[in-house]
Amino acid sequence: MKISITRQFVLKGIAIIGMMALHFWGNPQWIAERNMYSGVFPNRIYEMTGQFGNICVSIFGFLPGYSFYIREDKWESGKYRLKKVIRFLAEYWVYMILFILIGLRCGEKCPPAVTLLYNVIGLETGAETEYVCVPFAWYVSFYLSVIFLYPLLKRILNCKLPVCLCILLIFYCFIEWIYTATLKGRMPIVAEFFRKENTLISVYMGYLFVRYSVLDKLVNIKSRLGKWGYYGIEAATIACLLILRCWNPDFMVNFWGIIYTLLVVVIVCVDMSDIENTKVGKLLHNLGKYSMGMWFISGLFFMPSRELQFVAYFLKYPVFILTWVIVITFIMSIFITKIIHFVESRGRLII
Repeated sequence: MKISITRQFVLKGIAIIGMMALHFWGNPQWIAERNMYSGVFPNRIYEMTGQFGNICVSIFGFLPGYSFYIREDKWESGKYRLKKVIRFLAEYWVYMILFILIGLRCGEKCPPAVTLLYNVIGLETGAETEYVCVPFAWYVSFYLSVIFLYPLLKRILNCKLPVCLCILLIFYCFIEWIYTATLKGRMPIVAEFFRKENTLISVYMGYLFVRYSVLDKLVNIKSRLGKWGYYGIEAATIACLLILRCWNPDFMVNFWGIIYTLLVVVIVCVDMSDIENTKVGKLLHNLGKYSMGMWFISGLFFMPSRELQFVAYFLKYPVFILTWVIVITFIMSIFITKIIHFVESRGRLII
């Protein structure tokens, strides 16, 4: 059982909603005091709910891993990988140039030349920098590193499962050690390549998930146990995960965050067999289609001076804020994507 392109977009749609909640609710330290939200419940509730949206990181890691197996014949080609890198970087650079122009217009500091070079591949970015950049561009450097590591990852992931898991565990511990003991203090720029090791785990899981036909096995289990028996086990799993979440607030951002992602994948692909034909499914599909652009654009509200942040937070109520930023980033992403496609088509005609 494959995850159709439509359902992959649905998963991205769920991920981008989680990401918006994470950015606009889950990190109050990024919000200027004058823009702070206030809702029906205490702000801590919205903050914790937003932090739960951190599963978006693992979903965006899971899908490339899934693609590595499904389109293995294409990914084997160095030319194909290079083409993916160039296209991805070119689209990101459009957003980067846009941010610099808007930032300078708003009086933001321009990054030093060396920092600007790092920004070109998504490094030295963040919501707490002193200069204009695309704040949430860390995924750019992560995606590049995953593509460049593909030949090594494929060799590891094609080993027998026990051997594969042992190697991945050692690899994970090695990366964690490099990040915490060696690079974090001495070489912070290089360390950025290793700071999302939990996302790298989701790439592994995406590959193994399809290699071992997990969805097919779950469909068989559902038919054997019956609908209610299967849903009972699923509900118990969700309850256990929620208990762990309450027991350890950092649970979502650590190794086990991938479990939440796998659960979301299972719910979308096994439990909601007709989701792509529903209004909710179509809405999520459209959001997923423009999710990367929405991800980048949301950073406009977290530039150093927070000059534009009032546009996102003027409604004050958290649910209204979340709905509003999803709408405006979606519209802006469509507009910028159309410009990119127009430039690409003109470029092909000239060539």
